[in-house]
Amino acid sequence: MKLCNKCAGLGPFHRDRKNPDGLSNRCAKCACAHVLANRIKNIKDPVKISNKTCTKCQKPGPFHKSRGTKDGLSTICIECYWNKPGRKERRRAEQKQRRFNNPEKTREKYEREREKYKKRRNDNWYMWSYGLKPGEKESRVLDQNNRCKICMTQFDGKIIPCVDHDHCTKKVRGILCRQCNRLLGLFKDKTELLNNAIIYLEMGSIVRLIEHDFEWARSELVNPARAYRLRHEYDLSPDDFFEMVSIQSGGCAICNKKLTPRSGTHIDHCHATGKIRGLLCQLCNIGIGQSLDNPEIFRKAINYLDSTKFS
Repeated sequence: MKLCNKCAGLGPFHRDRKNPDGLSNRCAKCACAHVLANRIKNIKDPVKISNKTCTKCQKPGPFHKSRGTKDGLSTICIECYWNKPGRKERRRAEQKQRRFNNPEKTREKYEREREKYKKRRNDNWYMWSYGLKPGEKESRVLDQNNRCKICMTQFDGKIIPCVDHDHCTKKVRGILCRQCNRLLGLFKDKTELLNNAIIYLEMGSIVRLIEHDFEWARSELVNPARAYRLRHEYDLSPDDFFEMVSIQSGGCAICNKKLTPRSGTHIDHCHATGKIRGLLCQLCNIGIGQSLDNPEIFRKAINYLDSTKFS
């Protein structure tokens, strides 16, 4: 029969693997009272111990906080606490089971934390991706008078400011709207492609540098689905399509990338007049759309890239 060494009671006792019988020397009631007394004492007057060492590895910490102990710190250091065999796996299993048992409470907790730490997550993202300190993006937006650096669009609730950076040097160039930021990415930050886009929009000229194979575009090889779309959407026959591909030597009218028979060939047309201008690859076609068919946006983008070059 085991007796408590504090009150001489018969228990019950907490488990303690250090003792030969596997039970604590104090009963559960005395142990809880001792922890509560230490907690109250640490809240009122915390004990500061400078030479505390871990009872397991004899290192000087750091330690987790534990108000139930005499000095308000855990007896083992943080490293030993997490390196205990099976602790991480057991904690993950407990958390997974807790989420499974009460999914509504877990969902509410995630919603609260998502809203509570929203700014911190954004600051961490800008620091990790672009090296911007907290609040530095907002100060850059104010320096630009709350406008995009290329198209001068006012940032409001609908127009979201995006951080533009040089993909080679990883340095931030400025704050742009989403359309201008995508425009630079689609044309790979190359001023020569932007110049080609200006020539294509204003003069209708096609850049032809490399001869590509375009036998796939012959009228007898065009599949019925493409022929139907050419006829009903653009009023073109398969022979007209083959003639357009042959004029461009099988390449994109802007970047001269080889056009493919499936999703890599897009018919570009003026959205105001409906007139067909030429054949583009997917990236150039989307880039023209991001500029709203305005060559002035490309000129401003070229000036922006030239003025923000990093050595």
